[in-house]
Amino acid sequence: EYKDILFEVYIEKWVNEQECYLKPTTLSGYKGIVKNHIVPFFSKMQILLVDITPQHIQEYYSTKVKEGLSPGSIQRHHSLLRKALQNAVLKDVILFNPADKTQRPRQTKYCPSIYDAKQLKLLLQVVNGTPIETPVILCCHYALRRGEILGLQWKNIDFENRTIAICGSVVCAGKTIYQDSTKSQSSNRILPINDEIYEYL
Repeated sequence: EYKDILFEVYIEKWVNEQECYLKPTTLSGYKGIVKNHIVPFFSKMQILLVDITPQHIQEYYSTKVKEGLSPGSIQRHHSLLRKALQNAVLKDVILFNPADKTQRPRQTKYCPSIYDAKQLKLLLQVVNGTPIETPVILCCHYALRRGEILGLQWKNIDFENRTIAICGSVVCAGKTIYQDSTKSQSSNRILPINDEIYEYL
């Protein structure tokens, strides 16, 4: 089945088989990488899966750097390629994983820009009375992720004990919206409701 399969055909086949194993957002991201980057690059080379080498993968990374992709994006591409090729190793199609013998660009530490008090005050004035007022107010007070804000329901609010339970998330994969768990187990948390948020809610 895999002896004469082209590398890009194998990658497409592999990613379409991952629906049961990956979160919808991850799967959607992987499909985008395969369609927009991996297939266009490797289809020009016409390399068989059994002939893929670390040099081919390294050339792919170098090309993507020249195209302006960030080190973080290339790391996601690497993760996809490594998983797909590891599957080929497990199937005894190739002897080793060529992605393991490549170098990726060094990732710089992410440093977020944070609003100061003046900017926050202006933001709250701008969203006052709009449909996004409540999400923005909660985000300003609790620094919640977008998906966590969208996943909040009234049942998560305990007015008696003055707490908010963060235990779900809403995510978008392609054009589909999913109810999901939080990013990690440690993301499930109980937050106190201060007087201002109590009165607002």
